[in-house]
Amino acid sequence: MSTSSTTSVPRPTNRFDTSRPRPAVRACLAAVLLLPLLGCEPTNSPVMIDEAGMQQQAVVEGQEADSVDIRARPTFTPFTQAPSITNRSEVVSAMVRAYPPLLRDAGIGGTVRVYFFINEQGVAEQVRLEESSGHAALDDAALNVAGVYAFEPALNDETPVPVWVSFPITFQVR
Repeated sequence: MSTSSTTSVPRPTNRFDTSRPRPAVRACLAAVLLLPLLGCEPTNSPVMIDEAGMQQQAVVEGQEADSVDIRARPTFTPFTQAPSITNRSEVVSAMVRAYPPLLRDAGIGGTVRVYFFINEQGVAEQVRLEESSGHAALDDAALNVAGVYAFEPALNDETPVPVWVSFPITFQVR
């Protein structure tokens, strides 16, 4: 005959044990305490998170925005209509001319992602490499071709706005 004994596990009378902080609470407390040490200070200004996960100051009507020069680095700017390329045929011709002959003859191609800073008039004032193709010669050719692009400016509620956008420039042997 088998005897089974059950041991009872004491259960706390209070369902929510408040004697120790929970892990999530400890993590939040640690983050709040570490922010000043990392050079991060909380602000009273609203914040937006762009599609790349970058934190940006939001401009709220009635409040002055911090004087941030968006030309300084790629940054999120709200717009209702994206800028559009107006001279595709010129860009294609420039790509054919700029394709490094050694890479073209070897059948080597690639895609370079380039950031463009487009002002309110649709002029690309700055270009920067976002993501390399893995071949320095293709990256240089893409940056040269980027100077040929012409745009219709981005609009935010029918008002032209300066924006940073990223476009792929792809070199391929045909």
